[in-house]
Amino acid sequence: MLVGEHVSWKDDFIHIDDAAVRNTDGLANLEADAYKALNVEQTYSTMLSNQKEIELLPGGFEMIVQCEDRTKYSEMVRKARMMESIEQLQALRGGLLTVLPEPVLSCLTWSRLERGVCGNPNISVADLKANCRYGDGLSSSSPSVNHMWAALSTFTDEERSRFLRFITGRKRLPSPFIVFRASSEGGTLSRSLNSILPSASTCGSNLFLPEYTTADIATEKLRYAIYNCIAIDTDTSPW
Repeated sequence: MLVGEHVSWKDDFIHIDDAAVRNTDGLANLEADAYKALNVEQTYSTMLSNQKEIELLPGGFEMIVQCEDRTKYSEMVRKARMMESIEQLQALRGGLLTVLPEPVLSCLTWSRLERGVCGNPNISVADLKANCRYGDGLSSSSPSVNHMWAALSTFTDEERSRFLRFITGRKRLPSPFIVFRASSEGGTLSRSLNSILPSASTCGSNLFLPEYTTADIATEKLRYAIYNCIAIDTDTSPW
C-alpha cells in the first residue's frame, strides 16, 4: 500500500493474521446446514490486531448474523481488518514522500522499497565477505578465518542473519564488521583455544574470534553464540 500496489486478503493479509483469513473464509464458504449446526450466535463485530473488539454496524454488538448473511458478514470483517491500519500507512507514506518524490516512490515495487530501507534479507557468504575487514594481523587466508567462513557456509540465511546481528545489532546487509583475534586468556594450547566462545562489540561492529583448530569447532561455537546471546553489549534485555 505504501507504493500503491494492490493488496489482497488471501495473498497479503494472511501474512498478518492467517487465523483470521482461514476463519473468515471458512465461514463464508460454509454450507447453510453446517452453519446452523454450529449453533453459535455471532454478532456483527470483530477483533482488531490490537485486541480491541469493534462493531461492524451501528449496534452490531447486539445484532446476530443470520445464516443468509454470513457472506455479507465475512466481507465486512475483511474490509475492517484490511483498513484498520490505513491512518498509520498514510502517515508512513507521507513521511516517505518528504524523502522520495512521489513519481519515484510509485515506480518502486514493495520488495525494492523493503530492500532499500531494511537491506537484503538473503545473506550469502560472499555478501558477508564483502562486508568484512580484518584486524590484529588477520587476513582472509588466516586459518581461523577460513574456519569461520567454512562454518558460515553451512548456515542457513536465518543463521547468517543471526550471526550478523550478533556482531552489529543489524539483521540485514549492508552492515560492515571487523574480525579480531580473541584472547586465549591463559595459554596457547588448542584445548584452551577451542573452549572459548566468540564475543562481539556491537557498538564497533567487532567480532572477537578465537583461533579454533577446525571448522567443526568453529561451527559449534558460532552457532551456540548466535542462538544464545540476545544481549547487545551490556544491555541484557532481548532486542
